[in-house]
Amino acid sequence: MRTAIEHAGAERGLRILPHGEEQRIAAEARTGRDGVDVQLQHALVTPSDMPDSLLRYVIRTRESVILDDASTQNLFSQDEYVRQRRPRSALCLPCEKVNLVGNPLSGEQLGARPCFTPKRLAMLELLASQAAISLDHARLYANLGRLKC
Repeated sequence: MRTAIEHAGAERGLRILPHGEEQRIAAEARTGRDGVDVQLQHALVTPSDMPDSLLRYVIRTRESVILDDASTQNLFSQDEYVRQRRPRSALCLPCEKVNLVGNPLSGEQLGARPCFTPKRLAMLELLASQAAISLDHARLYANLGRLKC
């Protein structure tokens, strides 16, 4: 998360993991004076956490979405989060591995300029795929540990 936020130039980012039919926030990263602070969580995603319509769109289509100026009219303009928080830029991308949907990574920036450039998106997609592989390996090792006991 720390690396993704630093490379994105985002002020805030979420790592979302599926939990049955629900989506849960696994981690939240925020930039501050002392760098990027990452908090592990296991909370349901709510409309106050991120644009729900954006998350659902990315899960359904498996496509990355970049909003360079979330204040302009777009598919997600009427989302409760966008109307209330008015993020300047927003990004949501799927972390996919072997055609499996899952684990969106979301970021936002509240500053004056768009921050999610194509180069940054390419880097984030690489980081997201590596994160998906790492999570998959961690689950496999956890399952192996349970089988041995």
